[in-house]
Amino acid sequence: MTAELEYPEWMTVEPEEVGRTLAEKIYSTEPVITPDMTTRIGLSLTRRFPFLWRRMTEGTVKNSE
Repeated sequence: MTAELEYPEWMTVEPEEVGRTLAEKIYSTEPVITPDMTTRIGLSLTRRFPFLWRRMTEGTVKNSE
């Protein structure tokens, strides 16, 4: 998901790790916390317009290098 955004490698996660984590959550019996409406809107926008996410997080990435 972040390949086109050119984030530093330490800020990304391998797809296999994402898959393992998702599988653990799917088979877990623990309660699930769902995001509120504002967070869902934000996530939806970043999926549709990744350049917006890049622009919003640019300062964080630059400061961490």
